[in-house]
Amino acid sequence: MIDTKQIQTASGINIAAAIWIIFSPFILGFSAINAILVNNILLGIIIGVLAAIRVSMPGKKTNWLSVANMILGLWLIISPFTVSGSMDAAPIWNNVIVGLVVTVMAAWSASTGQETSRV
Repeated sequence: MIDTKQIQTASGINIAAAIWIIFSPFILGFSAINAILVNNILLGIIIGVLAAIRVSMPGKKTNWLSVANMILGLWLIISPFTVSGSMDAAPIWNNVIVGLVVTVMAAWSASTGQETSRV
């Protein structure tokens, strides 16, 4: 059975996280680190779009969108260590915390059942 409320809640939180990840370099003051800025903006857009599609079609066969967001959340966690080359605390803590939120919420969204066709 599909729990649409669970999907909408988890994916809604990921939409909020995506918006934060886009604007966080400017708010937290690490927009001068170009690599992490571009990384966060692109990830924010992709995570937000995937989560928005999942919210708008919770009963459809869209579990793969949540699985994709889990992978993107994991990348968000490791990206400040691999992309930026900077050891500034702001991008590291920001991306690790938001990456954990995205990963957990995407896993929670993906864990709900998926509608199957009956013959």
